[in-house]
Amino acid sequence: MKKFFIEKASKAFLGIRSMGLFAPLSYWRSQHDSGIGDLDVLLKVIAFAKKTHISVLSLLPLNIPLYDNCPYANASAYVFDPVYIGLNMMLDDLGFGKKDACFCPEICSLLSSLNEEAALLRRNKKSENRKAGECKYKVFRSVFGKFKKYELKQEGPKIADFLANPVSDPDVTRGSIKTREFKKYCISNQWLADHLLFFILAKEFKTDDFRFWPREIALRVPKVIQDLKQKHKQEILFEAFLQWMLTAQFKFIRTKAGKGEFKVDLMLDQPYAFGNADIWCNPEAFLMDPRTLKREYTQGAPPHQLDIPQHWQFYLPDIQHPASKSLLLERLLFFLQFSDLLRIDHLLGYYRLYYMTEDSNWEMTLEKMGIWNETDKVFKGDLPRKEKRTQIYTLIKKGIKETFPPEAVSRLFDESGDLKHAHVIFAARKQTDQRAYEHSQCGWYSQDSSEHGQKLLYTLLSPNQFTDTDYLEKIIKEKEMFLSPSDSIRVGFFNMGLGEEIISQFMQYAQEQGKSLIFENLGVVPEQITRSLNELGATEFKPLFFGYQHFIGDHTAFWFDRITPNSHVCFSTHDTITIRGWWEGKEKWAKKKYYFKNDEQKQKVINWLVQQDYLTDDLAQQADLDTLGSDLLCSVLNSVTDSNGRDAVIMMSNLFGSGDEGIINMPGHAGFWTARAPVTIEELLDETDEDSQKEYSNIASRAVDLIKFLVQKKERDAFHKQVQWFDPGTPRIIATHPVMGEGSKQLRFEGEDFLVDAAVYGECQSAAVVFDNGRKEAMQEIDVKNGLFSGLKIFRAYIPVDDEMKGVFPFQISLNGNLQPEKGYLIGCARGTDMNPLSAQYGQIKAV
Repeated sequence: MKKFFIEKASKAFLGIRSMGLFAPLSYWRSQHDSGIGDLDVLLKVIAFAKKTHISVLSLLPLNIPLYDNCPYANASAYVFDPVYIGLNMMLDDLGFGKKDACFCPEICSLLSSLNEEAALLRRNKKSENRKAGECKYKVFRSVFGKFKKYELKQEGPKIADFLANPVSDPDVTRGSIKTREFKKYCISNQWLADHLLFFILAKEFKTDDFRFWPREIALRVPKVIQDLKQKHKQEILFEAFLQWMLTAQFKFIRTKAGKGEFKVDLMLDQPYAFGNADIWCNPEAFLMDPRTLKREYTQGAPPHQLDIPQHWQFYLPDIQHPASKSLLLERLLFFLQFSDLLRIDHLLGYYRLYYMTEDSNWEMTLEKMGIWNETDKVFKGDLPRKEKRTQIYTLIKKGIKETFPPEAVSRLFDESGDLKHAHVIFAARKQTDQRAYEHSQCGWYSQDSSEHGQKLLYTLLSPNQFTDTDYLEKIIKEKEMFLSPSDSIRVGFFNMGLGEEIISQFMQYAQEQGKSLIFENLGVVPEQITRSLNELGATEFKPLFFGYQHFIGDHTAFWFDRITPNSHVCFSTHDTITIRGWWEGKEKWAKKKYYFKNDEQKQKVINWLVQQDYLTDDLAQQADLDTLGSDLLCSVLNSVTDSNGRDAVIMMSNLFGSGDEGIINMPGHAGFWTARAPVTIEELLDETDEDSQKEYSNIASRAVDLIKFLVQKKERDAFHKQVQWFDPGTPRIIATHPVMGEGSKQLRFEGEDFLVDAAVYGECQSAAVVFDNGRKEAMQEIDVKNGLFSGLKIFRAYIPVDDEMKGVFPFQISLNGNLQPEKGYLIGCARGTDMNPLSAQYGQIKAV
């Protein structure tokens, strides 16, 4: 259905420059929290953002973490962590607030107990997700008991039965207002019961890997699943109530953020990998044997900054199956309902996926491949070590070509028979001892294998451009560590993803709703992908932490000359050290990521900051090359907010001047995702009040002063400043979707619709899409219920991709009959066209 209205238009969608703050929700601290930032706290953070004219609040995923508090390692894309429920909002919404709780002594008692426990948790420097959750769940269960008694009444069993067996929808006209709302939520979220049952069973069987559950449950035998839902329907009903509360609270917060004179946009983060609940409920969408549930391939990453492959062990989507694409789109729509901006994690995985063989039945051992005897003979012979290495590697490649599946061999090697760039050959064996293995010392490294249910040892056999160490040569030298006949030979190689086909659909879904997607494209990005993003007008994630490597001679895609007005700019990310750590390199983790080689490189940074007027000569002379002073911190952050990027988002720990204690995560290491703010949100709020007589820490006052200074850069604090030089009598386009310009494009397949939007400032009565071939399509002014600024209008046109619109069609937009100079390109494709720019068949009809 074509949408000619937008509920709320984000500032990013309208092309308005903004400044934002980033921190995980758990990071924010309050005088009254339960040891972790939650939605009660977020309401106060929004009030703070409005007072300081912060336009974007960026959060990490809110899903239930499986381990180590990591929000990217979760079992379900759809289930949020109840620890984030705001108790105050919950109690007030259900009529059990402080004024109303007198008739619920049980709740009063639990709240009193919770306050005592929370007071202890609040004193901790790190967030206490698990302990806070345990405390809150006691109150949740009591509140739910009262909710069933006073609200659901006789409708409660009906809703429980519906969740267990949705044969027919419950009557949404019966029951109290809250009961009807709860019913509507349960009816409209068909995933709910299955995903909640997954968590219940994972707890019962003490593992979230459903393949280790009883076979009939793992295979989702319908009668068995039906019986389990009946058995656990009361627990499912309770957990559904919590998810309803989370959803209602978050949507209420988005509404509050969008009201008033100054509006705040919320930005969430969509994890790349699906969780085991998603796979259990949608097995047909993933590469997995439907009978044995074994995987011959999992997803990882090639050697890069590490000199060994990364064994992510994610389930690989079966991109040839329609269910896979449907699931990707359904997940995006789920996250969009909570977001104004949405960061799409690991963009590269949508263009190409890194397959790693798992050899689940140990069929590809050196012995079974028939190459052990020759390999052993070479190893024990008298040849020089380098010659041994060459001959053994040749034997292994020969064995792979003769015994591996043809599709893997064709992906792994080029036409000359050599290993393609970034593709690897490695070996695996079962770890039979408890010793710690370090590949740089013995050539082998240890890792848990979910496919084999135990630790495995791995060693890299193919040459590696990222290290001077040849691990095959190393294990030949360390004779006792050499290969054995039972070692399994594995390979890693790239396979094509959906590419522009799925990215274009992602962008269309967001565009229809007036929202913006931010694509995280860190890592080794092929030039074809960079060009593809630019042509599609996709907003790229640009951390200047990597850009500043310019001063050590590494001119990356994140330096200022590569920052466009369509960029989303920050300095640090949740996976990097802080600015203080970057500059000083003194603390434990900062030392590991410290890349300045000498003081001369630091002096070049200071000189550049002076040249750009971010630092005065006097302050530059006082700058300490060993310690990050407040002036230097301000100037570096100034470079971020004064850049060309449309959105400039600053990590809170950088505003506080934090070091290692402000790191959100250090990839590959446990014990992170628990950082908390050094001050409370109440302290920050009071610092915005000029009449406040309270004295708080210098940390809070410095952070607020810094925000007030930075938000004025590029007029990020007010839309009217950005258009103050425009003549309101002459209409002017300030943003288009698709982004227009030479090389721009919007892709659609036959049977779909092109979607062209223009955000126009000034007096404009009509707009149209005008093609070079003379065709003209009128644009319709659409209704924007929230987020539109005075003087702004949005015009929209849907153009069907029929036989006449297959091909490349240049167009311009006319306002009041006057053709605007910018040109864009609509590309209509036949069904089945390969739209992955990494593919040799790019732009051609895929072979069946």
